[in-house]
This record gives sequence, C-alpha cells and structure tokens, in this order.
Amino acid sequence: MSKYRDENAPALVPMLVFVNFAVLLLTGAAGAAAVLDWAFVPDRLTDALVDFDILGILHNLATFVSYAFLHAGFDHYLSNMILFLAFGLFVEREMGSGRFGVAYLVAAIVGAFGHYVFNLTSNDPLVGASGAIAGVLGMYMVVIFRRSRGVTPFTLLGAAFIVHWLVGQAFSAVRDFTVPFDANDVHVAYLTHLGGFVGGLILALFLFEKQDPEDEGADNSFTPPDNTEPRWFIDDNGDPRQLPLETNETKAPTTMADLQGSPPAPQDIQDRDDNLISV
Repeated sequence: MSKYRDENAPALVPMLVFVNFAVLLLTGAAGAAAVLDWAFVPDRLTDALVDFDILGILHNLATFVSYAFLHAGFDHYLSNMILFLAFGLFVEREMGSGRFGVAYLVAAIVGAFGHYVFNLTSNDPLVGASGAIAGVLGMYMVVIFRRSRGVTPFTLLGAAFIVHWLVGQAFSAVRDFTVPFDANDVHVAYLTHLGGFVGGLILALFLFEKQDPEDEGADNSFTPPDNTEPRWFIDDNGDPRQLPLETNETKAPTTMADLQGSPPAPQDIQDRDDNLISV
C-alpha cells in the first residue's frame, strides 16, 4: 500500500478545481483583455527575447504557469475538470499532495514549452489546464505499475483510456502539421498535451518509487502486549505478594498438563492448603 495513501487524503485536486473556477469567474468579469494578458502567447515571448526586454521575458515566463489556470469558457473548464477529477484524485492519493503538486506545475510548464518550440511566431493565446492534466495522465501510468497493489481491472481500464487518448493526440498533432489550418476551426494545442504527458510521466518516475507488496501490511502489523511487568496481589494476611512474570520461558499454567508440570508451590502456600475446609 502506498505510504501516502492513508496519510494524505486528496486535498490539492479539489482546491485546484475551485481555484480554476474562481479564476474563470474573475476573468469573465474582467474581460478578454485580462485573459489575453496572462495567456501564453509564443510570439510575445519571442519578441521579448529578441529585444532583450527583461520585464517582458519575466512576464511571459510567468505565463508558462498562469495559462494553465485560464479557460476559454465554462464548457472548456468543465471538460478539463471532469478529466482532472477522474484521474487526479487517484494519483494525488497515491503520490501525496506535495509530489503531486510539483509534478502538476512542471507538466504545465513542459506543455507550454512543447507548444512554444513548434510555434515560435504564433499569435494564438494558449489557455487551459489540459497540459497539466495531461501530465496527471502520465503520472497515472507510472503509479499503477509501481504501487504495491499493481494493476487492477479498474486501473487497467483507466490505462486503456489513456492509451486511446494518447494515440488520438499524436495523430491530431501530425495532422496539424500536414493539413492547412482553417481559421474558422477551434485550435487545440495537441503538442501541449503531449508535452505535458511526457513531463508528468518523467517526474513521476523520479518522485514515485516502486513499492514492495510486502510493505502493504507493514503499517498494520500487530505488536503483542508486554507481559513482563510485575503483577501484585494481597494475600489473606493483608501482605502484598508478586505473581510470577509471564515470559516465553515461563508462563502461567493454563491447562491441566501445565498444572501437573508446574513447580511446587512455596511452603507457606502449602501450609495454608493443609488448613482448607472442604464443603
């Protein structure tokens, strides 16, 4: 069992879902200019690098993260969050919130970088959490094969979905390079998805170590009580007496055979037995 499973209930994923929704409401109230300002625009970064505009470079580098909290509308937000919840809760529970959060942000950055490398002069703003969420899918593929319980029918179904999704993203990315782009079509950044997936997968390989199935029951191991403490009782004369300790070598008799093989009682107890009255 993952050592993080019982210690860390998924908390970061619900928080990110809420933060993305809050940003959606704020940017909707602020207008399209706010979205464009914090979206990732490859040409804007290229111009800043060419002009050696330090402030412009820093601002555009910040958009490598900020774009992942922006969405083009509620439908865009909802489709991303459904996929995020479906896989993110499981992955965060297995990896722990800290490692999951680091891998999530790195996947978002790698996804934006993958888009930038092939679109240096593009003016299209890049928005959406799908690059980071693709990283979560990459983490999932590592986690299910490295956790102590291995692959189950449930996790295998999720892996089959991810393989199908990954093949579709690859074909769509190739099509974008071979078929002229129609300005009337919705432009999906497939390279961002692929880059985020690879980034999340690689980070998970470093952050999530392979687990030993024998460790699953380690935390639930039973420790027998300590019976080596002395026990006392008060005899008929009101004097305190100590019972013999129960150890592996000497234990209190529990059966007739044990009683027959027990050592003789102390003399004072034998003398007291002679005075017993049978009724």
